[in-house]
Amino acid sequence: ASSMANVDVHDRTPQSIAGPSPPPVDALLSCKTDHVRLITKLLGAICLKERQAPLAGPLAWCQLSEQGLRFTTEESTSLQARVYLMADMFREYAYAEAEPALIGLNLGVVLECLRILDGKGGALSQPPSLFVRYQEESACLRLTLVEGIALTTCEISTLDNGLPSDHGGASVRQSCRLVLKAETLRDGLAELEWGEANQRDKVVQLRVGAAARTLTLTVRNADCGCEMTFPADAMAKADVERDVDESYSFAHLQAVSRALHSAEEACVRVMDNGELNVMMRLNEGGKQGFVEYFLAPLDVDLDDEGFALAGGPVARPRGGNGHSGVHRAGGD
Repeated sequence: ASSMANVDVHDRTPQSIAGPSPPPVDALLSCKTDHVRLITKLLGAICLKERQAPLAGPLAWCQLSEQGLRFTTEESTSLQARVYLMADMFREYAYAEAEPALIGLNLGVVLECLRILDGKGGALSQPPSLFVRYQEESACLRLTLVEGIALTTCEISTLDNGLPSDHGGASVRQSCRLVLKAETLRDGLAELEWGEANQRDKVVQLRVGAAARTLTLTVRNADCGCEMTFPADAMAKADVERDVDESYSFAHLQAVSRALHSAEEACVRVMDNGELNVMMRLNEGGKQGFVEYFLAPLDVDLDDEGFALAGGPVARPRGGNGHSGVHRAGGD
C-alpha cells in the first residue's frame, strides 16, 4: 500500500481566515482543536523507530468514535503503542455514527503535515488551529492547519493495514500496578543503557516484590551486569498481588524510554499473562493526553548465575488479526 499527501499552502487576509469551509454533511468525522503541539508530541511518541523517513512510516491505525481518536502502531506483535486523543481535547468534535470505525494511515506523513507549524506558534497572539475531517467516500483524511494568515491543507490517503494485534484485553488480570514519576523511571532505564547500541537481543529482567513493594530491572550479558532497584518510597502508588519475574526486549524498553522525556507520570502494570503495560500522561497548554505501550514477555532460559543460555530469548506467541478496508470496530 502507498500513502499520498497533497499539500497546498495559501496566504489569506486575516478577515478570510476564520477557518475552512464547513464540513459536508456526509463527513464521518469533523473536529477542531488548538492543541496542535500536544497532538504532535503524542503522535511522535508512538513512532517506535528513531529517525524514520516520513514516507517510510510507521503505519498506524486510527479508531474513530464518539469518545475521540485512538492511534495505534506496533512492531510485529511484540510491541504496541497507543495514543488517546479524547473528544474533550477538541474545541469542536462530531462523529456521525454510533459504532467506531478503523482506518489505516502512514503516521509519518501525518506528523510531517503537523510539523509544518513547528517553531511558529510562539510569535502569534493565538495558537494555531487544526481542523480534521474524514469522509468515508473519499477514503481521505483532511488536515487543515490555520496559523495567523496562513492556511495549509493536507489530504492524506488512508491505507489498508488490516487490523492491529489484540493487546490489553479486559479479561486479563493484573499482577501488579506501580505509579511513579516519569523522570524517576527514565533515569533508571538510562542507567541500563550500556554496551553495543546494536545489541537488539539484550534482555531486561523485571522483578517486583510483593512484600517489599520494590521494582528491579536487570540487564546481563556474558561479561557483566547492571541492575536498578526502585524502592517503595520511589512509588506514588504500588498495588502488588504477587511476586513478578518476567523478561522483555531491551530495544522495546528503549522505545518506551524515549517518550518518558515528555511525560510527567508513568503507570507500570504487569498482567497475569506476563505482558508489560506502561501508560504515561503528557501535558501541554492546559490539556493532557495519554500514551500507552504493551510489551510481550520473552521466554528466556537462564543458567544458575542468571545469564541467558545459548539460543537467545523467544517472544511468547500471540494471536493476530488481518482484514482489509475501513473497519467497523467494537468499542473497547
